[in-house]
Amino acid sequence: MARLIVKDGSSERVIELVDAITIVGRSSDNKVFIDDKQASRKHCHFEKTDHGYKLVDLESRNGTRVNGKIVNQSLLRPSDRVEIGKHVIVYEDAAFKEPPAEVAALFAPAAAGPALSPVASAPAPSETSPSSAPQGPRTQRRSATGHTTAIERIATAEVAREKQLLTRVGVIAGVFLILVIALIVVNPGGGGPPAVPARPGTAPMTDVRRPADPSTEDGKAFEELNDFWEKNRSNISSADQVARRAEGFRQRFPKSPHLLSLEPILKWTQEARRRGRVAEIIETERQAQEESKRYEYGAAAKRVNAQLLRVTDDLESRNRLVMLRMGVLDKARVYSQAELRKARDLAEQGRRDDARRSFEALLFSLGDGTVEDFADLCKAARISLEALK
Repeated sequence: MARLIVKDGSSERVIELVDAITIVGRSSDNKVFIDDKQASRKHCHFEKTDHGYKLVDLESRNGTRVNGKIVNQSLLRPSDRVEIGKHVIVYEDAAFKEPPAEVAALFAPAAAGPALSPVASAPAPSETSPSSAPQGPRTQRRSATGHTTAIERIATAEVAREKQLLTRVGVIAGVFLILVIALIVVNPGGGGPPAVPARPGTAPMTDVRRPADPSTEDGKAFEELNDFWEKNRSNISSADQVARRAEGFRQRFPKSPHLLSLEPILKWTQEARRRGRVAEIIETERQAQEESKRYEYGAAAKRVNAQLLRVTDDLESRNRLVMLRMGVLDKARVYSQAELRKARDLAEQGRRDDARRSFEALLFSLGDGTVEDFADLCKAARISLEALK
């Protein structure tokens, strides 16, 4: 049987791994409690697989190291050392057997390289197929769609913000320099800026700083549109309504001089829609993770599938949701297999009422047949439940 030896420098204790999932962290209700300021309340867990146990970091604040390297998840082998702050957890399994090469490759890193640091960016995915992947360190980076550690997310965001700031400063400086040169060359004697010439076949464009003329039909319509936008621009949920009004104005007045002033409104609607979609996905990830922690995998799968149906034109968002869905399904299957074995063991021991309750709880956890992804698991639980009757 696999077990953990927990060391804190002055003492050690042994914990047998008997559950499908064993949680480690600073919270006293964890199976493995560690009193360490560097540890999160739910820091990581040991998860049983068909080839032994794997370690999964639960988006901890300071990360989890296996044999000195920060990992998101890692298939464990005997004598592997899991480091959390000052604590060292040694994994032992006398019955461990080396998994097949294709299984080990699933837990190999996407590309060889040094251990991650808080400011290091994620390596690019490898094109090597699983069957030909070389045997290497036993870690696997989870997708960046809600499954990376907090350290990596913060570091990546900081790097992205710095790059974005430098780009903006460079663009603004370049535009300012060009405007200064243009004013000197075109209008050396002073005065206001030159008028923008109209393109052939179109009405002259109004300066975007100039207010609309309410005496004209298009001027009055644009003033109403602009007032509506100003009142609702702090509410991204109104983006669709603003976009419909703006598109209606464009179709109604295709040669209006106010079309140039319409561009900032349209750009705002695009950005507001993008931010709204990102906010929805973040909330879906949060709720699905909370439901998974409560073993409500059916509810989590329904939530992610419904969000996937709404996101059809954004490949990045769809990939993020697909990876979230795969994570929910994987956890649900590991949990279900362990619960099925547990319930069947209870039935063989003659504890039929306990076995029946276990099968019913499993069906509830998987959505009781309402989630197509869990149809096979629910069918197995129902057959076993009927046999008890």
